[in-house]
Amino acid sequence: MKQLHPLRRVPVELLAGEPGKSRTHEHRLPRRHRRLALGGELKNVYKTKNPFTFTFMWIVYAALLVGCQTQNQKPEDQYALAMVACNASYDWPVREAAVKKLADQNLLEKVACEGEMNFYVCEAALSKLTNQNALAEVCFKCTDSRIMWAALDKLTDQNLLAKILCEYKSYPLREAAIKKLTDQDLLVKVVGLDTDLPIRHAAVEKLTDQTLLTKLTCDDKDWEIRKASFNKLDSAHLITLAENSKDPALGLAVKVRLQREQWGSIFEPTNLVSTGFGTVLGAVALVDNPQPDNHLVVKACHTVIRQGDYSRIAELGDLLDRFGDKDLAEDYLNCGQEQLHRAGWFWAQVHGYSVSPGSGSQRVIWGGGR
Repeated sequence: MKQLHPLRRVPVELLAGEPGKSRTHEHRLPRRHRRLALGGELKNVYKTKNPFTFTFMWIVYAALLVGCQTQNQKPEDQYALAMVACNASYDWPVREAAVKKLADQNLLEKVACEGEMNFYVCEAALSKLTNQNALAEVCFKCTDSRIMWAALDKLTDQNLLAKILCEYKSYPLREAAIKKLTDQDLLVKVVGLDTDLPIRHAAVEKLTDQTLLTKLTCDDKDWEIRKASFNKLDSAHLITLAENSKDPALGLAVKVRLQREQWGSIFEPTNLVSTGFGTVLGAVALVDNPQPDNHLVVKACHTVIRQGDYSRIAELGDLLDRFGDKDLAEDYLNCGQEQLHRAGWFWAQVHGYSVSPGSGSQRVIWGGGR
């Protein structure tokens, strides 16, 4: 501890004890704080009934605490420092000094969340936070997005990252959390429990466990998740999938990825009819690479629309995005099927087209080929 200056006596007129009763006297502070004397009972600073007494004594006491050595502080000193840091009536240098003396992780969390809208106070407290649970609480409680992002950047605990994904509402923060999540079992839980498709898709992209990916390919309720999982499977698991799958489109997609079938042969008229247009388009939608020619896919889409095959609605939407053009988007808009109409409208918005009322194209009608 630094060498202390000689004790100075300061007479102070204070209201203490009963309301309305005044007295003047001198009082010596505890030994470790002997820089000045303060009127009133310092030990009763938390109990005084008079707010003026409390405020004055608190300010002087806080200033003394900021000047003392951290290792000599008592638990109540740490609490007092936290109150100084959170109090907007103090100047920034005083609040900064208080934060620098803080070591208690729970109190640092409190300051990071409740620094009365002073970013620099919150940032100073956050820089000293190392406790993972406290960092997670800052993510949940703090209203300053800059502090939340900084806390998330320091968060590495996989279970806490998964908790943020499951319980937090803000998509950008959840998106950042999923990028830091690497635990394979937790990623699968996110895929299974989350209701936000982009988050689920991001979780699949981070999965490397082939058994888990195979299970998702076969069982997940969302076609986009099944597709993303399928395209991450290795050859050995593709073979296992082909042997156990009951979906003919999935089996055909496996053959294409293993180069046992070629798209040119599959799209030959006789093979296309025998295999089924819906099955072929289901396989095309699943496989990212290799891809068939666009005009072959567009013709097959027309046929499936005329057949009114509800089992391939999701695939038809994907095929418009990947292989479609303005004409196919118009066909979707005017075919009479609501989901395809929305897909066509979305494609037009993305590609800079406007949709206006009119007679529209009548090239294909949903179920019109039956």
